[in-house]
Amino acid sequence: WAANKLSRVSSSTLESETLAVCDGLAHAEELRWTIVELLYGCDGNKNLISIVVFTDSKQLYDAIHSTKPVKNHRLRRDIANIKERLENSSVSEIRWIPTEQQLADPLTKAGADCRKLDLVIGTGMLHAV
Repeated sequence: WAANKLSRVSSSTLESETLAVCDGLAHAEELRWTIVELLYGCDGNKNLISIVVFTDSKQLYDAIHSTKPVKNHRLRRDIANIKERLENSSVSEIRWIPTEQQLADPLTKAGADCRKLDLVIGTGMLHAV
């Protein structure tokens, strides 16, 4: 998880969420390649480590799993990129979670409940349904 500025100005929440997922996936894939290379050498199978995306944006989740394209052309490209990563198994799955289960909220929102984040950090385990 990271908090930073997006690479371009977004005109909607859906676009912001989509850009954040694309950026996060790029980092996750790079990290996966690094770990696989370190553990198994250059010939290691990247699929030994799966990538699962969690989003609390129902709108993004629905757009990714829909056959109906979004209106914004740039956004359509980004969502197609995420779909392609799912289809070629670069990403194992994308899960929607209710906002109240979003672990990153205490890092960006004042007053957000941090008990779940503390539990995950303390145990090293994420209990996602």
